[in-house]
Amino acid sequence: MRHFIHLAYKGTNYRGWQRQLSVSSVQQTIEEKIALLLRREPYIHGCGRTDAGVHASQFYAHIDMSAEEAEKLRRLNMVLPEDISIKEIFQVGDKMSAQLDAVSRTYQYNIHFKKNPFLAEVSSLYDFKKYDLDLMKKGFYKIGEATDFYAYCKTVKNYRTTDCKIFDLSFEEDKKAHTLKLTIKANRFLRGMIRYLVSDLLDLGSGRLKFAVWEAQLMSQKERVEKLAAHPQGLDLIKVSY
Repeated sequence: MRHFIHLAYKGTNYRGWQRQLSVSSVQQTIEEKIALLLRREPYIHGCGRTDAGVHASQFYAHIDMSAEEAEKLRRLNMVLPEDISIKEIFQVGDKMSAQLDAVSRTYQYNIHFKKNPFLAEVSSLYDFKKYDLDLMKKGFYKIGEATDFYAYCKTVKNYRTTDCKIFDLSFEEDKKAHTLKLTIKANRFLRGMIRYLVSDLLDLGSGRLKFAVWEAQLMSQKERVEKLAAHPQGLDLIKVSY
């Protein structure tokens, strides 16, 4: 029987979701703890992959197991490290996929402009310049007009298409807290896409990038020679919808 695992994790101590050789990943950590409880080698299939240092406030994975095994996994939180939390485990249809059946994903990129030790691991500090937030906001909503994000993909050759449909955008500035939240909801995201977009927006706000150049890059279907990514700790997968 197929089950979904609804979880959350802080990615600071991991090289991303996906299991890799010789480095710690979220997937590997969970699979090792499941193996302890079920006394067999499990495989869990995630709803996507996150890069090193990126967080997920909401994430889903699926695993095939019996009802008796599912009951044993109720103790999973007890053996997992504190930076990974299981919210619920529930049965789904045998052919349902945590990855392929997701209809949208929502990411939030968190920025703080004043050094704050309580935000250091879950938000990115950019305090070395004065940013034109009005220009950044104008540029941010331009993302909704784009459909092909070829120029903002880290591994173009891994995709049959670089088209993405943007459903919603939100630009939230908190002047009192000196923070900025950029939220993007889409049917899919390409590897590195959001961090590349945010990096360009920061260059736009600092004056390093002209608005006309930003528009041209956003609509370009050519791979860029130079692609700088914003810091990973500011990125958080906050919602996956089915």
